[in-house]
Amino acid sequence: MKQRFLHFWNNIDFLDDKIYYSVVAIGTVATLMAYVMGLVQGLSLAAGLSTLLCSLWMAVLLVAGIRHPKALPICRIVLVVGLTIMLPPTYYACGGMTSGMVLFYLVTLFLVAVLLQGRTRIILFCVSLLALGYSLHYGWYHPYLIRELTPRQEYEDVLMTFCTTGIALGAMTIFILRAYNNERQRNQELMDQLSNLSVHDALSGLYNRRELFRRLDLVYKPPQQQAVRANRLKLDGCYIAMFDIDNFKNLNDTYGHQFGDKVLATVSKTLRESVDPSRGEFAARYGGEEFVCIFYADALDIAFERADAARRAISELCWNSDLIVTVSGGIVSCETGVPLDQAMHDVDMLLYKAKHAGKNCVFSVKTPDPGKG
Repeated sequence: MKQRFLHFWNNIDFLDDKIYYSVVAIGTVATLMAYVMGLVQGLSLAAGLSTLLCSLWMAVLLVAGIRHPKALPICRIVLVVGLTIMLPPTYYACGGMTSGMVLFYLVTLFLVAVLLQGRTRIILFCVSLLALGYSLHYGWYHPYLIRELTPRQEYEDVLMTFCTTGIALGAMTIFILRAYNNERQRNQELMDQLSNLSVHDALSGLYNRRELFRRLDLVYKPPQQQAVRANRLKLDGCYIAMFDIDNFKNLNDTYGHQFGDKVLATVSKTLRESVDPSRGEFAARYGGEEFVCIFYADALDIAFERADAARRAISELCWNSDLIVTVSGGIVSCETGVPLDQAMHDVDMLLYKAKHAGKNCVFSVKTPDPGKG
């Protein structure tokens, strides 16, 4: 039973629906408790029947809401209207102002505020307030309609009603706040997922092209801001390395696009492991089978060695066949005084030279002659 309840509860998509089910379920139990306590107190048959009718009314609406979720907006309105109609007779049968029925009036107004929304909430709140207020006024000027209670019954009824409504309101508040917190947590998780998707490439898991240029824009700030960032990271230079998988189209044509996606994911993982995020480094998918890594190093030679180490790691990857996957690359400094667009063009040209030099190598401005890295 518990598992079925948890399954049902977790499958409720909207916070308003969870509030409705929790409020009606607790209200059903609370009014049933009031009925039992009325029997113990020896209240009139009319008082017991009216209280029992309220409990059955809420139970029917609870079941109706479970079986017909699309009818929940109507169930909310019917619940509030029904309680507004049924409570005044119960008020008269249970002793009027000398009883604790006024507390149930307040609970009804609380339900209107919690269950309904927009203009419907305002209209029915006003209607319920006027109707219930008028029943109090009418009972005051027509006391013969109200069944008198003994002093002991008055005391017991007020005490029992206070306990019942207190427990019910406390339970409703706990359920509502818990549902609200769960909804907020779920929304936060969705926002985090959306935020992650907005900056990461879905297939490779690396940063996407837009996030790459956003971060590069931060690198290409005025020189004084670059110096501050470099000092903070205890590094002297930032370097852009661009890689391209060699013969990737042939891989797709020969082994299929599913294998091609596997190659992209595996190469991406290797490049991600070649950077150190704690130092501000990162890897991104530039587009298709092209990738960009940002390295921080004291000199171009050191950055070049790290880029070439990433190239070698990729060439040493093991596949199911004798296949060897390689990449070609180029690397440039971000601090040569050229703008970002020119730097991206330069590194792309170095990558192009590496391709024409036989592939599976990395070129920099210091590379003297074409050759293997």
